[in-house]
Amino acid sequence: MAQSPTQDKGLFADWWKNILALLVGLLIALLGLVAAQYIFSQRSVKEGSQESPVEEKATVPYYDNPIDVFGWSLVPNIVTRVTRYRDHWVIYEATYTIDDFRRRRVFFEDRKEAKQFLLFLGGSNMMGQGLEDMETLDYQLTSRFAQFQSYNYAVPGYGLGHVMAQAENIDFKSQISQRKGLILYLFPTYHVDRLVGGLQTIDWGEGLPQYKLVEDKVVRDGFIHQDRWLYANSAKAWNKTFLRRKMKLTGPFGVSQKDLQLACRVLAEVKRNIQNQFEESEFLLVLHPGSKGMDLTFCLEQYEIKWLDLRNVFDGYDRQEVSIKGDGHTSQFGNRILANKIEEHLRELGY
Repeated sequence: MAQSPTQDKGLFADWWKNILALLVGLLIALLGLVAAQYIFSQRSVKEGSQESPVEEKATVPYYDNPIDVFGWSLVPNIVTRVTRYRDHWVIYEATYTIDDFRRRRVFFEDRKEAKQFLLFLGGSNMMGQGLEDMETLDYQLTSRFAQFQSYNYAVPGYGLGHVMAQAENIDFKSQISQRKGLILYLFPTYHVDRLVGGLQTIDWGEGLPQYKLVEDKVVRDGFIHQDRWLYANSAKAWNKTFLRRKMKLTGPFGVSQKDLQLACRVLAEVKRNIQNQFEESEFLLVLHPGSKGMDLTFCLEQYEIKWLDLRNVFDGYDRQEVSIKGDGHTSQFGNRILANKIEEHLRELGY
């Protein structure tokens, strides 16, 4: 039986009422989020004003030297005394020696028995930020093996994209005298975030090399902040929202399974590019403690990447023991724990 014109009009009116109710509900929700964001931002300003920011002084500038290929680097051929502090409280003081090839140097005696290289890759923890020479992981590990000379290419703030840029552009064989050795990458899993310009990195990491897969090849495509401007600024804006900061939502900017797969692929290219420069070498990925998110172990074996999982070795220790108080970088004691575990693994491998 056909509906009368009066019935059709009633159904039409109910449909619009539902749409109107939905729009009103969305508007109320939006106003609630705006109000929450305002209250949160005001509280953050008040809380933030209670503590002075951390500052750093160096007798000679050593870091953030702009480099077109890498984004930034260490300054070559300097010795500098670095002090990090808040107000009048010194967090740490340390001396860094940087050689002609922008590497931190911690051994000054001639290691005459060193027939092999130990090439270190990574960020600030591997570089030894905040630590004197003998406190670094570089020194504590290399000093246990007479056959190794160390070459520390780690730079504060570097992630997997930076390390890939190093693997593509550094002529390691001309900078390292030994032809055989071990390539060790101290890898906090947040280096994946730095590879893709994730939410942990996007606010501060100007100069992130961008890599993507093109026909199953890892291809360099400029820098994330410059060449993915819309993404970078959208992610920065999302980082400032109440939903992100208070509720810890990653929204559309979280690290995905696809990103993890890309990271494994990039690691394989890092391994291949550096190993191709030497007669004989091994590559070992050391998963740093405290980086239990963004787990890519599911795809490492696929690319024949050997890894040592040290993500849990600091469990049971006081955080003030294994990291520099007031800073967070690995302490001398923390590096000793890591060196013990890495040495044990390397001895099992026959080193």
